[in-house]
Amino acid sequence: MKDNGTKSMRKMIEQCVWKTNEFDEPDKEALKIDSAVATDDDKDEFLDILKKGEASNKYKSRYAENYRFFQKKIDDFLANYPTFFSLIYRLEFLVIAFYCLLKPRIKTRPYGFSPH
Repeated sequence: MKDNGTKSMRKMIEQCVWKTNEFDEPDKEALKIDSAVATDDDKDEFLDILKKGEASNKYKSRYAENYRFFQKKIDDFLANYPTFFSLIYRLEFLVIAFYCLLKPRIKTRPYGFSPH
């Protein structure tokens, strides 16, 4: 079950990431974030990651590398502290971490940073 704080946080993030209609419902085909230096393939991967909540191993962009990096860190954390997060919150936490990683770097580092 999601509490009101989680629902509110999700809505705020959706409004930052996706264009919304007059009822503040996100249009998951209309991304607000854009990069003048990322390739179209990288942008497509980024959009797919945001929609599906996973980064396929076939994806090679920095977006995918960063997402898998944080996904592994979260999985490692949960392995050591299994009661800290319920499984319901895993995806939302990952999306928040991923978004927070990219947001301050969009102008200076359009691909985020490399975990290597």
